[in-house]
Amino acid sequence: MSLQSNFAKLVISGKIEDILAKDSLICFSFISQMDNWKTLAEYGEWKLQISSKTGICRVIDSHIIKKVSSSLEKIEKLISDKL
Repeated sequence: MSLQSNFAKLVISGKIEDILAKDSLICFSFISQMDNWKTLAEYGEWKLQISSKTGICRVIDSHIIKKVSSSLEKIEKLISDKL
């Protein structure tokens, strides 16, 4: 399955908050013109994005609250393990 469909399933299942809260501190993610975030997957209020500068991924909600920040491989594993 694609990252987009797995991400959507995780959001729909309601498990996204549970798995993401285990791996990182929740913090506000400031947006500036210096940020170059590419959206890899999104569903509803949630987005999975990758930084073109660092390669680090983040999951944010509609209020731009960062729920997790990690490598793409680790986030993909978190998502697939919970489906």
